[in-house]
Amino acid sequence: MRVLYLSGFLGSSRDLSPLSRSEDENVFVDLRSLIGKSKNLLDLKSEFMNKYEKKAYDKAIGYSFGGRLLSQLDINVEQRVFISANISHMSKEEVNQRDEMASYWIKEFKESFLEAKRKWSDLPLFQGHSMQTYRRDFSIAEEEWTKLQTLSYFTNFFTFKESPFLRNNDLYLYGSLDQKYANIGVRIKDILKVKEVENTGHRCCYENPQALKNLIWSV
Repeated sequence: MRVLYLSGFLGSSRDLSPLSRSEDENVFVDLRSLIGKSKNLLDLKSEFMNKYEKKAYDKAIGYSFGGRLLSQLDINVEQRVFISANISHMSKEEVNQRDEMASYWIKEFKESFLEAKRKWSDLPLFQGHSMQTYRRDFSIAEEEWTKLQTLSYFTNFFTFKESPFLRNNDLYLYGSLDQKYANIGVRIKDILKVKEVENTGHRCCYENPQALKNLIWSV
């Protein structure tokens, strides 16, 4: 099988490697490698499609922001798997909360990229293990670019339309302790398959990768 993996907003492809199988042709995508070349969602989608669209995939797996992006991509794939990803319509209240969050985090990232990343990892949303920080994942150029561009990414990339690509054989996975994404699961349970990963939060792929892997490959 050919399997596509999309990392989270501040993560890397190695975060999802525990979910993969050795017998598959695994394609790992670090979103940072694409984000640095694009200024908004349309640019990011175009950059992705130019690089990865030509192949057909048996399964595409996206975690958090990677799952949100996956819901917007018109690619040839048999099944999409979304992990802790907001792929549902956002209410006006949720949009306002997102805008407030964007204003706060752009200030934090401008002041200190690595310190902001630590604070990001400590958010109640991200229960369980903190995101692993690999210093070699970030070049100075990437850090400087992120400091300058975070606001545009929050405002442009977190405003998604309802996905026209969801099918009933697609899979949505969330941690049972993650109330935000549990609520999203309730919203979309009539559209695609929804399953929870017991005793995990938003970062279920770090907290219990084996349980998550079992769910991914049992469907």
